[in-house]
Amino acid sequence: MADDQEVRQLREIKKELSAIRGNTSTEGWFVRGLLYGAGWIVGSLAAVILIGWLLLGLGIIPGVNIIAAYIGNAMTELHH
Repeated sequence: MADDQEVRQLREIKKELSAIRGNTSTEGWFVRGLLYGAGWIVGSLAAVILIGWLLLGLGIIPGVNIIAAYIGNAMTELHH
């Protein structure tokens, strides 16, 4: 009876070690690094866009309306 419990525990440990090995593989870290980098870039761009939109709405930065209109027109021309 004690041997059966020990065997079960060893099998459980083996499963856990296998899962740990899968989570710490080189490919896994590479993919996580790529996703982390992409998330950092997207988050930074979103923050810059949000802050720019807020400042544009408040009228704090003069001349931003002209730049925004120019970029909007350029984007519209690219889609046509």
